[in-house]
Amino acid sequence: MRNILVLYNKEGIKNRKNLEDSIFCFEKYDKNDKFYYFNYWRKLDVSTILNRYVFDGVIYHYSLMALRYNGEYWNEMLKRIRLIKGIIQAAIVQDEYINSKSVIDFIIQQKVNVVFTLAKGKSIRILYPDIPVEFVTVFPGYVDLESLRTINRLRKEIRDEENTIDIGYRARKTNYSLGKQGYLKVEVADIFKKKIYQNNREIKFDIEMTGDTKNVFMGLDWYRFLIKCRTMLGCLGGASILDSNGIIYNEVNKYIIKKPYATFQEVYDIFLRQFEGNLEYATFSPRFFECAMTKTCQVLVEGDYYGIMLPDIHYIEVKRDYSNIDEVIMKIMDIKFCEQIAENAFRDLIANNKFTYNCFVNTVINNMFHNSLDDVSKKSKRFLNLELKSYDILLHLKDRLNTLR
Repeated sequence: MRNILVLYNKEGIKNRKNLEDSIFCFEKYDKNDKFYYFNYWRKLDVSTILNRYVFDGVIYHYSLMALRYNGEYWNEMLKRIRLIKGIIQAAIVQDEYINSKSVIDFIIQQKVNVVFTLAKGKSIRILYPDIPVEFVTVFPGYVDLESLRTINRLRKEIRDEENTIDIGYRARKTNYSLGKQGYLKVEVADIFKKKIYQNNREIKFDIEMTGDTKNVFMGLDWYRFLIKCRTMLGCLGGASILDSNGIIYNEVNKYIIKKPYATFQEVYDIFLRQFEGNLEYATFSPRFFECAMTKTCQVLVEGDYYGIMLPDIHYIEVKRDYSNIDEVIMKIMDIKFCEQIAENAFRDLIANNKFTYNCFVNTVINNMFHNSLDDVSKKSKRFLNLELKSYDILLHLKDRLNTLR
């Protein structure tokens, strides 16, 4: 049995369901290895606990890697974890289009052996030039079988309610610096809302962009929302601009502070046009699996959905220039057609068990240890779980106190 440390960053008690699933999937689906979880907390330094042990493997979760968006916290974290010892070290990284230089510095400092990335093909070489580690392309989220059982229970509770939503949508407001690909999340919402208003159609819709907390569904509330929606808008995520040092991001933010009502086109013309298309980073979304699980018909902007989702089979396609939006709305109002599309997606994305967190865990563990011996750590882990659990209790109490204030 190998001893594997998982470092992640999760502040607060209530988080998005896919974040919880992606963190704790390792201990849930891999019973052959022992996992030690450490929730990094920037205000408490327990690195002295971790530095006393040598692990067979260390996994740096993408929630930890996201600290690079704040230079102060990132630099502090790098100091604390630099002495962590792992025979094999792996980093799970997302959204490398911003501050990719920081990711490269992390890989070098921690002597990472394998990187699990959302990037594909030549984009990997652009993001990580001349970095001698193994790269494995993965999805940003997978199917959690326990969540599927929960969804089936929730569907029975909700199915008799009358407030069915014809078109639903939630997406986080993205920074303009991500380019046209990043802005697509905002654009598709605006286009559909305007179209519905202009034609005075009797369509029930709930289409909103979210901030840090506004209009966000946490935990099981997200599944409840999906179940209530007959169809869900969406598009590939990611970005079309590489901002390796975060300079573009910072400049755009400064401009938005001065001109908070600046449009995307205005910012694009001033800052982004010269960089647009220097990276192809259009990514799959965990939502595609979540909608398939709830049997919510998806309405997606055309793109390469990794070859596993096809138009008019697994989703209703919206042309990138929105030229077929009237046809799309007609299809949305065809209830039987939408139900068939949703059934197809469930059959090909969920029922075949090809895209479960169990598969993801196997991918990570197999790529980490395919060239190594088992159980190579040299120090006992007998008391480590107790130490980390004590730390987690302290963290939990801090969260509760902050919530009550």
